[in-house]
Amino acid sequence: MSDKSLETISFILFSIDGVEYAIDSVVVEQVIQIVEITPLPNEIKKIAGVINFHGSIIPVLKLKYILFSKEQSIDLNDKFIIIKHNNQLAALWVNEINTVFESYKKDESFAKEIYEELHFIEGVIPYKDRMLPVLDIDKLFDNDMLVGLKKHIEENGLNYE
Repeated sequence: MSDKSLETISFILFSIDGVEYAIDSVVVEQVIQIVEITPLPNEIKKIAGVINFHGSIIPVLKLKYILFSKEQSIDLNDKFIIIKHNNQLAALWVNEINTVFESYKKDESFAKEIYEELHFIEGVIPYKDRMLPVLDIDKLFDNDMLVGLKKHIEENGLNYE
């Protein structure tokens, strides 16, 4: 019989403005270099625009805005983490991909105490000599926002995934 609390999970460690976060690698499709973002009229604040990813038009989420309420300017060293959530692709705009690593199950109670104001954090995990916050993908996706975005893209004759 295995102890679920001792099972390891693979995470991707990334940073935004020097602040490190982790994301469960199970939702990650690919990491790519930043590409041209096509802005949308009446832009939704959390979305920088859309990109073409292998023939599909997908939204780019501005994590810096979502996490810190700060606008993000393009740096050619930035990366997109392409994720799949509920069969929808999206790109998370980050500054740097630091590493991929294995860790134990997320501690959700500890995270609630420390990151109470950041409802996008689902837990913390140990990494080297510190604890890292883990992004909650479910909370990053505002379903109404994505439905409106999908409708807007399809009205303009594009293929939204």
